[in-house]
Amino acid sequence: MVSSPTSVSRAQTYQGGVNDKNNFGLFWRQMESNSYKETGYTESCIDWVELYLSQSVSNSENLTEESIDSTLQIIHGYLLLANIQNLKQVDSKMASLKHLIKYWRLLLLNECS
Repeated sequence: MVSSPTSVSRAQTYQGGVNDKNNFGLFWRQMESNSYKETGYTESCIDWVELYLSQSVSNSENLTEESIDSTLQIIHGYLLLANIQNLKQVDSKMASLKHLIKYWRLLLLNECS
């Protein structure tokens, strides 16, 4: 299986020492904020997403598909209201974010075992 450039850079960043890996909002910011900046999102938009993720994705063991989808739905609406990207582009961001949440969860669960 060939790794995508994103998964390789995520693994390298994680191995390089993502600070406070138990805080998903901070983890997301360190992994994805440059992508959001390059897309045109403001620093305040990025701050909001980080804070929301820190509050709503706080326990890797109790994350359910439903809680992840609920979180993504709220962020999806927020990003659409920002009027930076169209619906299809925001949908793509949410698919990527869902993948990152699952990746983060696996990293933490693997550390505990």
